[in-house]
Amino acid sequence: MISINNKICIRKEFCRYVFQCSMKRGTIKKINDALKFLMLLVFIVIPIDGNSAGPPSYLPDGTHPRIWLTSEVVAGLKAKKAAAKPEWTALQNRLDVFFINYDTSHQTAFDSNYAMYSWPGGSGYVGSGFYEAIVSAGLAYHTLKGPNYGTVSATADDIKAAQYAAWAFSLMDRLINKYSAGEEKDGVEFIRLSDNKSSQMVTFNADEALAAHANGFVYTTNGNQAYKSGYAARALAMIVPIFYDWFYNDPLMTTELKTTLYKMMYRHIDWYNAVRSEYNNGVLINGVRYHEDNFGKDANGNSVPGACTGINNCNVPKPESYKAYGYGNPGGVGRIGSNFYEPYVGLVMMNAVAAYGDAPQVDADRYLDYAKSLWTQHKAVLSNPTGFKGGDSLEGLGYNSDWHELLYGVLALNTATGLDTWTGFDFPKEFVKNYIHNTDPTLTYQMYRSSIHTPQNSAYWLHPVADSLNTFSHILRNHYQSSDESKQLQHFLNTAKLSPRAHYWENFLFRNNAAATKDFASEPLSYRSEGTGIVTTRSTWNLLSTDAVTAQVVLGGVFNVDHQAQNQGALLINRGQDQLLSRLMGTNKLGDETSYGQNSIIFADGGADGYGLITRQSRDSGMTSGTPTSATPVTPLIDRFVESGTFMYVSADVSNVFKGVNNYKLASLFRRSVLHLRPGVFVVYDVTRSDPVNSSALTNKNKKAWITHFEADPVIDQGGRNISATVGASKIFIKGLYPAGGTYTTTNQTASANPSFASAFYRVKYNPPVTQEFDQFLHVIEATGKSQETMTKTVSIDVSTNNMRGAYIADDKNLANNWVALFTADPNGALVNSEVKYLIPAEAGYSDPYGRAPKKIIVDLLPSTDYTLIGPKGKLDFPGDTSSRGKNASQEYTLKPGAFPNEGRVYPTSSQGVIFIDNLTWTGK
Repeated sequence: MISINNKICIRKEFCRYVFQCSMKRGTIKKINDALKFLMLLVFIVIPIDGNSAGPPSYLPDGTHPRIWLTSEVVAGLKAKKAAAKPEWTALQNRLDVFFINYDTSHQTAFDSNYAMYSWPGGSGYVGSGFYEAIVSAGLAYHTLKGPNYGTVSATADDIKAAQYAAWAFSLMDRLINKYSAGEEKDGVEFIRLSDNKSSQMVTFNADEALAAHANGFVYTTNGNQAYKSGYAARALAMIVPIFYDWFYNDPLMTTELKTTLYKMMYRHIDWYNAVRSEYNNGVLINGVRYHEDNFGKDANGNSVPGACTGINNCNVPKPESYKAYGYGNPGGVGRIGSNFYEPYVGLVMMNAVAAYGDAPQVDADRYLDYAKSLWTQHKAVLSNPTGFKGGDSLEGLGYNSDWHELLYGVLALNTATGLDTWTGFDFPKEFVKNYIHNTDPTLTYQMYRSSIHTPQNSAYWLHPVADSLNTFSHILRNHYQSSDESKQLQHFLNTAKLSPRAHYWENFLFRNNAAATKDFASEPLSYRSEGTGIVTTRSTWNLLSTDAVTAQVVLGGVFNVDHQAQNQGALLINRGQDQLLSRLMGTNKLGDETSYGQNSIIFADGGADGYGLITRQSRDSGMTSGTPTSATPVTPLIDRFVESGTFMYVSADVSNVFKGVNNYKLASLFRRSVLHLRPGVFVVYDVTRSDPVNSSALTNKNKKAWITHFEADPVIDQGGRNISATVGASKIFIKGLYPAGGTYTTTNQTASANPSFASAFYRVKYNPPVTQEFDQFLHVIEATGKSQETMTKTVSIDVSTNNMRGAYIADDKNLANNWVALFTADPNGALVNSEVKYLIPAEAGYSDPYGRAPKKIIVDLLPSTDYTLIGPKGKLDFPGDTSSRGKNASQEYTLKPGAFPNEGRVYPTSSQGVIFIDNLTWTGK
């Protein structure tokens, strides 16, 4: 082999050297003959990039690699390798598994059913196994490759790097051949695969499918797909820009291959957007181009409907197939927050920066400008309280929006162009806050796991984002260095019981176990994601506690994603790892009452068509049914939120979110208020109204049901309106205070649930005694240890003025922890601005015999307004008064709008219309 100034002059000799050394060293079993032949065909002179550290080089003149792998990052990877860090060892072991599978099974498995690389043994979800293989090989390649790579002075590490490169090129060659359609190497199947199959060849053009079959191409479908997916943007399509960028300077990367790859990258963007272009020009079969749209060319070359003739075949009957599913409807805007759309946006950014410099300049600039415009759009929405501010996504309770896939692209845009994508963008920090708060007390699982068909306690629903938390950690360490979130995330990664399945490449590339940490002790006990309305609350940050109580309520307003509608108002309560108020899993259809899975309210008895208020379309019907009808977020629904340390209070009317999802409403009012009295008591108050217009044709239009789910057979006391259930070491009690009466129905849903997460599963449905347009529900829930035999004494408060409704919780073991909670009784939920008179009963065990007033939380008052609280004997004195007046007597209180200091104590309400009063004593006049 001849070397001149670090340039390979004879590829044949280079390849021979690599193979001979690899066989001698036994690092891989063999490289197949087809790959050898491919590499021996071409003679070319290519400079070798040694990745020497230096100042960043940005577009338009930047060098490769430019996606994530700055010189500083590569230097860090080499340092991990030099220090024999376990992340490096794990990555190499993973690659050895890939090598063995490649040698032993690729001739059959790859070509037949693609069962090659995955978790643990296949091509993976939409090609994610192939994605992991290419990325892993690329990282190892850059970690090992040194300045003598490809020369006679090549080291053992250089030779190993060359083996990884040769293997990656072989795999990429096969992928291009298998994922192209028709007679050209167009790579269209990298992006147009259906949701979950790595071996499907799909099209919306029935004529294309017929022509393909007639000419020896095997398609899975015949033009009858329900929608144009583009879901493979999250994995298979992302292989292309990473491979192109990371192996750009390798001797095996020919000019012809570069051209093929950058054209594929641009095609993927245009295909998703339904844009005809030089890059996205249909599928060529036997001289005819088959398009997945109905736009042909007129005499002037303009795209127009109905001009598909001759060699242009545009047989697509469904207009929704023009653009990919991430757009929601024909001509629509991208559905920000959809896990179909976010990976595509990340892909656009990666494609645009990877291909820049080889494509025609006008095209390179255009696609890069498009990538930047998508980032501008996203930054605005992810920073807006009417969007996704707060760091969450709302696609059901278990789906996440693949924000990490978006951030892959944002990070690439930053490392390639130098564009400051972080200043003024708090979403990564907010996401971390939200994620930590949504993890259970034992740091084992997420509160909002799947509500579709996945075991509730499975780590599967922790790991999709848990793996990518390394990505967030890298971004926070490098771009938000002084933030608490960066340190707290590292503490979480070091402490949480993450899924054993990990992305080895992310651990190696992004993780830093030596980074600074900070615990969660200073965190508030609750967190609200402003845009999506997911609120979590806990009793303590005493991690790994088995008696810590956590809860979550969903009161959000975003409806521009289609997995979202089933969870509004949903409430979950856990104690330790015991899921006390759970949700039904394992069902694919959650809209109808028989499979309804959330702890909330059903309206119209499920509806004539099986839909209650809390519903969702079947998983992929959003396009064909014409819903969702809007991609515009509604105004944030949570208008009252208070965190005091002693309690958390949140309230929202969630009824209007469903206009966009089902095209009709069964409820015109559904305000859910949740009050967490720490450690383990919850007061839940619901104000509801059936929609008198949209539900008028339904037989049961006014029938409502209050739903709860348990992972143990509950005990029901119909007359006392009590429910209890023991789960693990914990117990849950639920006391219905309003309305009185009504009926409970318990159904065993175990057969409907996934048996891998619960041996039993029960639904309890409460129907009020009267079917009417307006209904209110008041319940008190207690989460405690299983040794507690009965619920803490709880009664309804008698309000003689009938304008408020309330609960009295009397803890006879801790008299200072007695509570009064009062809510508006107005049927429309109107705020109270009139005198309120209420009575705390004197029955033994309920009234404090020493005359102390219980703690009070009074809500639904006018904000920032004075109210006067008048006690049983007259004037309310200060805490610490030991007077025994009022002893063993019923205590009547009056809450009077206005400031009357001579009659009682004056309390101004907060901006949320809330008054909180701690334990006080009374003195008479």
